[in-house]
Amino acid sequence: MYCNHCGAPLGQDQLACPSCGRTVADVRSSIAIRTRVASNLHLMAIFWFVMAGFWMIPTAVMFALAAAASAAPGNMPPPARVFAPILFLFLGVLFLAIGGARAITAYGLLKVRPWGRVLALIMAFLMLLDLPFGTALGVYTLWVLLPAEAGEEYQRIAASREGGYQQPAQAHA
Repeated sequence: MYCNHCGAPLGQDQLACPSCGRTVADVRSSIAIRTRVASNLHLMAIFWFVMAGFWMIPTAVMFALAAAASAAPGNMPPPARVFAPILFLFLGVLFLAIGGARAITAYGLLKVRPWGRVLALIMAFLMLLDLPFGTALGVYTLWVLLPAEAGEEYQRIAASREGGYQQPAQAHA
């Protein structure tokens, strides 16, 4: 590692540059930020939001079909007149729940909530069945968040973000 200010070589345990005397903490923090979880978390959250948005399209279609089926003329057979609106409404609510779960996953990852990683891993395994884009996002999420060291890193990031918000409250206590 080298000093950002003068270019002098630095030892692993040095906190200040021996040539210019400036601190090297900013160099170490920039290296720590370039880890797999930290560098992929924001992009992954955006992809989860996009996938949640895609599920709003079939949700709207199902709700429109439910409304159309319930307002259909009387020439439909009686079972279809009763069950078609119920079926379309059920599918619309199901698609809305799937899209909502994906949006909550995206929010948890974007804000680096402590529960976000666990929810993202569960959703990633379910997304493997959603060909082709869901499978790609599921594999990407598992690649970033599944290793044990990724879990430790995610917890550190979440704790640092929570710690920053809770610090003023602890100062008063």
